[in-house]
Amino acid sequence: MTIAKTISLRDRIYIIKIPNREVQEEFMNLTAYYLDVFDTLLADLFYALKITNQNLFTTTYQRIIKSLPSNYDLKDENSYHMMILGMCA
Repeated sequence: MTIAKTISLRDRIYIIKIPNREVQEEFMNLTAYYLDVFDTLLADLFYALKITNQNLFTTTYQRIIKSLPSNYDLKDENSYHMMILGMCA
């Protein structure tokens, strides 16, 4: 990841970007692996965002969220954070 823009040095807030398509694809694959979901689900999610298809996004997002462990089951787990990071890829 590279820093595209610095929002606040003091608070360490940045806008980041993925440098190229190969890194983006690998990041998506790692995210899918870590979350134990099919990478095609993440691809569908990103495709829905790209073509602004709200129904496809909602359906796919719900399928992914339902497959993630409950945050009550995994007190110190960051599955949901990883989900958001993966979506930002």
